[in-house]
Amino acid sequence: VRSDREFALEAVKADWRVLKSVPEELREDREIILEGVGQDLHALEFASEELRQDQDFLLEVIEHNARTLSYMPEEQRTNRAVVGEAVERNGAALAYADEEHRRDRELLNEAMRSFHGTCTGFLWKTTYSFGQREK
Repeated sequence: VRSDREFALEAVKADWRVLKSVPEELREDREIILEGVGQDLHALEFASEELRQDQDFLLEVIEHNARTLSYMPEEQRTNRAVVGEAVERNGAALAYADEEHRRDRELLNEAMRSFHGTCTGFLWKTTYSFGQREK
């Protein structure tokens, strides 16, 4: 019964922590893992290595939890295009990007748009880092 996908999905819906008892082959199942990370990002620890390396999957998770950026492999986490996609999906992801990306005006504007919409197109004339103005 433990390897039954539907049973596992329902169990994870009830409590993400059952992922530690889910057979390895079901830890590759995107829907099951997404259900778990929807409850707690620590569920990613139980995902297969393949899913933890899957950029598209991780970007999907970022839509629900911006902190996912910090779980991405370094080559993805430091890639400007990947960070840009993450920020476009969830502006709060910028907080988990490295400093170089947090200082990027385009990324900052994208993060602001994701929170406030595209009301003016105003480009910020100062650099902000975690809400503190730098002079």
